[in-house]
Amino acid sequence: YAGRPPRSLLEFGREGCLAFHSLSKRSGMTAYRTGMVAGDARAVAAFRAARAGMGLAPPVWTQAASAVAWADEAHVEARRAAFAEKRRVLAAGLEALGLEVYPSTSTFYLWIGVPAGATDASYAARLLEAGILVSPGSFFGAGQEAWVRAALVPSVAECATAVQRWARA
Repeated sequence: YAGRPPRSLLEFGREGCLAFHSLSKRSGMTAYRTGMVAGDARAVAAFRAARAGMGLAPPVWTQAASAVAWADEAHVEARRAAFAEKRRVLAAGLEALGLEVYPSTSTFYLWIGVPAGATDASYAARLLEAGILVSPGSFFGAGQEAWVRAALVPSVAECATAVQRWARA
């Protein structure tokens, strides 16, 4: 993270590209179902023509809350910093236990290598018995069987507790 916002697809060119953004992850406003699309003018026009009848008209209070969230970057920086700290605590702790952690700097997830002799599903089950919920990598498609995915949902303190439980699992 290092204080830098995530990069956008549109930084690399717009021709034929659409970038979608929502308040779900940016602001933690998942149920609000508000977002935006930007990119190549022809692609936006085609998307708009196809999407015109599929959209929804959110209530006025949702629109007002969304406008406030889009206009405020302070809460976004705070969320990014909080998720970066969760990632740091969990990744450092798991690496100290000798586990492979996929080197990423964004998203709300951490990918952890499955130890030798275990499958992603058996490892996830073993962690669940220790009170740690992860998703087996195979849930996300072929080729992901060597990993489990942990969501960075808990607090920083709970991430530290998860490392302690992980050590016992």
